[in-house]
Amino acid sequence: MAIRKITVRLFFALSLAFSPLALSQGAPNLVGLWSAEKEEPADSRCGASTHVTRLNVLKKITARAYRGKLTTLRSTSDCGIKPMDETGFTLRIRDNKVSVEFDDEAWPSQDFLLDGNTLAGSREDGSQFELVRAAVETAPAEQIDFGKLDELLGEMRPGLYDQLGNEYGTRMLRNLRRTGLDSKQARQVAEETMGRMADCVIAMIRKDLVAMSLPLDKLVNDRQAMLMLDPKQLDYRQYDCIYDTALNAGVIIK
Repeated sequence: MAIRKITVRLFFALSLAFSPLALSQGAPNLVGLWSAEKEEPADSRCGASTHVTRLNVLKKITARAYRGKLTTLRSTSDCGIKPMDETGFTLRIRDNKVSVEFDDEAWPSQDFLLDGNTLAGSREDGSQFELVRAAVETAPAEQIDFGKLDELLGEMRPGLYDQLGNEYGTRMLRNLRRTGLDSKQARQVAEETMGRMADCVIAMIRKDLVAMSLPLDKLVNDRQAMLMLDPKQLDYRQYDCIYDTALNAGVIIK
């Protein structure tokens, strides 16, 4: 009798799983980068300013739920990008209704309506705004000139090295001196470590640029790509390899 009950329950479960209703309820895949921009008054020191919201949907965790990271930043013409805030989130979708619950309790949950590659929502002041999914153009791999791409990334390296020095150099030297190294030894270790940091960031950027599948002539005219190629525009907190490289050198930079 027990075996018969188990068999009946299993048959019932499989019937539900493969019923036309279950098969028709497939939700769209929302993995990707969704972003919104809002122009702000120009700053006397930093010039034109844009408030950017990035909803990076990283992975699906159930049939209708995703995990991701929200980042807000201010992009200025003269002072580069200034990170403002970030938090993780869980996104859920039902029909065309999307809800986002943030890990940081200071952020209220947000509801959207999905329309193709657009999430329509409203701000706290009631104004409407849209998050648009970043389009990824596909091009045959042979159209990507990897030699020129690597040359472009190589030209970026000195500026990247200098920017990493501005971000982490002082803390790195101070912490290295605390380990007992003299000034010359500390500077040598710091320079070698920042060189490896620059290389790891370039490797990550190269991977992202290749994933965009754009020929070089289109790549250099793509706004998102050019932000990635400008050391002053990068949000270094998103590159875990920077901290891993420092840790391998015995240096804490956080």
